[in-house]
Amino acid sequence: MITLYSYPELFGVADNNGYGLKVFAFLKLTGMSFDHQHTFDASAAPRGQLPYIVDDGELIGDSDAIIAHLSRKYRLPIDGGLTAAQHDIRHLEHFASELGRLYPYAGAEAFMAGSYSRDLRGRVLAAVEAGESVEAAAERFVVGRSTAYRWVTAAREEGRREAKPVHGGPAPRIHGEAEAAMLDLAGGPHHLTLAEIAARLAETHGVRVHLTTVHRALRRVGWT
Repeated sequence: MITLYSYPELFGVADNNGYGLKVFAFLKLTGMSFDHQHTFDASAAPRGQLPYIVDDGELIGDSDAIIAHLSRKYRLPIDGGLTAAQHDIRHLEHFASELGRLYPYAGAEAFMAGSYSRDLRGRVLAAVEAGESVEAAAERFVVGRSTAYRWVTAAREEGRREAKPVHGGPAPRIHGEAEAAMLDLAGGPHHLTLAEIAARLAETHGVRVHLTTVHRALRRVGWT
């Protein structure tokens, strides 16, 4: 029997983490019988992170490793209908996506093009400065044309040849008095669940958050 351990549901979705959802979808699509356990505790996971599975006593972590293990052990034909060329394209898209080459959204340069190496950016700019068209340079170095155009524009108009730095992230939703109240609730004698703590914060402080936000806030302040 296979048991999948992953994060809890969110808004009706089987897992609020994309990697756990990938494994869940794979198991469903292949018709595998499995038990799904929702948890925040990754202490038993091989890599200390979710998702992971237990298959006949064997623990396997990492979504790609899990899918590879299941496909190999149970000979799952999820992509059996693909031609050899389609298999090649699938692998190319997967690895190119991992390298940030095919990121599909036209977002901010610091987020999208920042995944490209500084060396690659320099090569594209050098090729264009040597007379090559932006389109040709983008195709030769396997870079999105819109990204190449932004690089060239930034170099010409701002003298900038590197991605803009990324400054921090969003401010914590739970802070100040709400954070103090959260710690009091978590350490109280009633052993409240994360969902109950979230409900109390909404009632007493007007802070409406999901239980995963409470979990992250507790971890941020060192609560284990």
